[in-house]
Amino acid sequence: MSTRSAVYPGVVVHRRRGRVDHALRQRVVMMLFDLDELATLDREVVGFGLDRAAPVSFRSSDHGHARDGSGVPDLRDWLSEVTDRAGIHDVSGRVQVLSMPRVLGYAFDPVSVWFAHDRDGRLAAVVHEVRNTFGQRHAYVVGSPLEGATETATGSVLRHRADKAFHVSPFFDVDGTYDFTVRRPDDQVAVGITHHAGDGHVLTASFTGRRRAFTTGGLWSEMVRHPLLPQAVTAGIHLHAGLLWGKGARYHPVPSELEDPVTIGCPVPAPVHDRDSSESPPSVPHHTIVPLQQQRLEEVS
Repeated sequence: MSTRSAVYPGVVVHRRRGRVDHALRQRVVMMLFDLDELATLDREVVGFGLDRAAPVSFRSSDHGHARDGSGVPDLRDWLSEVTDRAGIHDVSGRVQVLSMPRVLGYAFDPVSVWFAHDRDGRLAAVVHEVRNTFGQRHAYVVGSPLEGATETATGSVLRHRADKAFHVSPFFDVDGTYDFTVRRPDDQVAVGITHHAGDGHVLTASFTGRRRAFTTGGLWSEMVRHPLLPQAVTAGIHLHAGLLWGKGARYHPVPSELEDPVTIGCPVPAPVHDRDSSESPPSVPHHTIVPLQQQRLEEVS
């Protein structure tokens, strides 16, 4: 079975720099789900389920929001609604989301990245759907993301920026900006987020992965190496929260949930060195998006 959906085993790396330094590295599996293929995957991939109990599953209610209060959103309707606010009025083409699956009924996916195309197949919008451990979600929506794109030897790279509006970690206040860098899914995928906090701390978080086929064999060859995947991610978050607390990181109480679950971002042109050369510079100044060429994809087996 050949699909546009895929399995991406890879590595997550976080680095916090400032008064309190900290770093972590964890192997995870992300999956690229094509919405038009979910029913086929449900039928043909053993152990995978769509909106039903299964060892590994995709559940629509883990994403977006339902307008009718049922808790089960129509994800295309939700995407149309949030991208319309960014001035994008056609996302009727292919829709894919890079996210972590639900495993044994448990879900926690810190960031899902949506790629929405128009009827002509052009990438029309990118949506970063962010979750925290307090059960809240927020969408950072970027229209016309190709305006910030460059082509590299390893694929198309998108860059965009948004003001931080949503509480994620209790060890960061809700201020500053996010710089996003995304290598569009192909044989490789990479997502980088840099948070420039108001107190001077800088947090960089990245995922890099290599494509595997979304078949029964492709799925389970990775899941047997990463059992209880979202459970392990949640446990790691709480472990490192304790380590940050021990280092003296300041705790910020959880604010009330935002009335508006959407923040609009914008494309950012590539730095001159990225347009002129496939090589990355040895250092990147503050408030400049970190090029994904610096990510070490060779570490991902």
